[in-house]
Amino acid sequence: MALSPAHAIEVAADYVLDILREHRKITYRQFYDGTDDTATKVDQAIVSPDCRGWYSAEGLIDIAVAQLEQQGVVETTQLDDVLPDGEPNYSIALTARGDDAIAGNTKLTYWDSE
Repeated sequence: MALSPAHAIEVAADYVLDILREHRKITYRQFYDGTDDTATKVDQAIVSPDCRGWYSAEGLIDIAVAQLEQQGVVETTQLDDVLPDGEPNYSIALTARGDDAIAGNTKLTYWDSE
């Protein structure tokens, strides 16, 4: 697996938090449903043009959600349905600490990940 740099993970996390600001709870399927339209939309939203093809937008979101969860900003729950790749879908819900992060009251940290 390739290295995913912290700056790319932060962009993905910001994208997820922007959606959670409005909806509070979403599922990973929103970012990865197996359609070209969704893949293109997510890729264009978080991967800079000079890095397209280097990073998987869906993978960056998955890593970003894991790092947000480790910081107490979101909670995830595995769901019964499966994604197109056979992996379980999961919900992503904003926590009280997540509310603080969105309000700018909590400094979030991101780190490189493989």
